[in-house]
Amino acid sequence: MMFAFKNQSLKALYLLYFVGTGLFIRLPYWTIVSAIPACRPKRTWSMRRSFTVRLLKAMVGLFSAIGYPTPEGDPVKDSKAASTTGFVWVDGIPDEFIKGEVAAMAKKNSVLPARIYGYWFGKRASDGSHGQRASPGELVYYHLHGGVFVTGSCSPKSLLANIPLGVLGQCAGKVDRAFGLDYRLASSAPYPPSNPFPAALVDALSGYYYLVKTLGFSPRNVILGGDSAGSNLAVVLVRYLETAKISPLSGPRALLLVSPAVDWGCTHDDNSPSSSMQLNSKTDCCGVLLQEGYTARSLCGSLDPDEILHNAWLSPASLQISNPVGLFRGFPHTCIMAGGAEQIVDSIRTFRDRLIKDIGESNVTYLEYPDATHNFLEYTWHEPERSEALKEIERLLTDIFAEKRNSRARPSIDSP
Repeated sequence: MMFAFKNQSLKALYLLYFVGTGLFIRLPYWTIVSAIPACRPKRTWSMRRSFTVRLLKAMVGLFSAIGYPTPEGDPVKDSKAASTTGFVWVDGIPDEFIKGEVAAMAKKNSVLPARIYGYWFGKRASDGSHGQRASPGELVYYHLHGGVFVTGSCSPKSLLANIPLGVLGQCAGKVDRAFGLDYRLASSAPYPPSNPFPAALVDALSGYYYLVKTLGFSPRNVILGGDSAGSNLAVVLVRYLETAKISPLSGPRALLLVSPAVDWGCTHDDNSPSSSMQLNSKTDCCGVLLQEGYTARSLCGSLDPDEILHNAWLSPASLQISNPVGLFRGFPHTCIMAGGAEQIVDSIRTFRDRLIKDIGESNVTYLEYPDATHNFLEYTWHEPERSEALKEIERLLTDIFAEKRNSRARPSIDSP
C-alpha cells in the first residue's frame, strides 16, 4: 500500500531499516554489480549510471512508502530573499477566463483561480531586479516542473531547475530569461484531498497571463516547456489556449516537452513483456509512481475515476480516448525529448503519432535517446544525452525564430 509508513513512528522505523540495509547491503551490492557490464540494467551504461539509477529506484520506493518530500519552494522564505531566489507572486486569472469543459470540471472539483508564485532565472534589469517587463522582441522560456503533480518545484534549490538553467546556458544570447511556475499540487487519501484538476491548469494559465499581459511578452516570443507531469500540463495549456480563444492569450511560438507523462491511466501497460512499462522496469524508476494510482486519484478529485482513462484533459495519450483526431490541432512546433530506456516511452510515442497527424511531421521534432532514462534533462550527470538534447534545442529555436525551418522534420535519433 502506498504511504504505508507515513505515520511518524512507522516512518522512523522504516527509515532506520532503509538506511541500515542501504549502507550494509544494497550500496555494496550495487557497487559490485554495477562494475560488471553484464549485470548492469543496460550493458551500454556506465558503472556510474547503473549505480545512480539503482539508487533513484530505491529513493522512489522510499517515497512511496513514507510520503513524498516537501517541495523545495517555500513562498514564505523565498519571498523574503527574493533578490537571491528570483521569487515573484503571480495573481490568479480572472474567473471568466475559465471556460467550456474545463469550467465544468473546475465547478465539480471546486477549483478557483488563486495567487501562486514562481521563480525567475537569467538576465536581470540594470538595477539588479528580476521580473522586469519584456524588452521589444525579447524571448522567454516558460517552464512547468515535473513531480507527478503532487510534489516538485521550480525553486533554484530544486534539481528540476536544472532544466530551465540548462536551456538558458545553451541558448545564451537567444533566450536570456526563464520563468518557472510553482503551481498548486494535488493530493488525496491518505492525505487531505486538495487541488484536483484543473487547479494546475488554471495556475499555468495564470502564469501565462502574467508573462503576456502583465510583463508584455508577445505570445509569439514565448517558448513553453515542461518535464514529465509538467509536460502534460504544457500540452493541456496549449490545448486550452487553442480551444478557449481568450484574447490576448494566443498560443506560444514553440513547445518543448521532456519525457511527457501523458497517460496517467497506464493504458499502454498491458503487462506484456514487450510493453515499455515492463521492458524498461530495470532502467527507469517512474513506473511505480503511475501504477500505484495516487496521482490519478489526486487529479480526479470528485470526477468519475474513469475520467483518467477517457479524458484528454487528463491523459492526452490514453488508448481509451474514443476519438483522438484533432486534439492537438493548432499546436505550435513541438519538440519531444524521450529516453528509450524509460517506462512511459510507449505512451510518448503514441502522443508523438497523434501530434503528427494533427499538425504534420514538419512541425514535430522527436528526439529519442536509446540509453536515456526518464527526465534525463534534469540530471547533469546524464551525459552525453543531456548535452546533445540541449544542443538540439538551441538549433531548433534558432530555426524557429529565424523562420528558416524547411518543410521536412529534423530526423529523430530513434523513432520506432
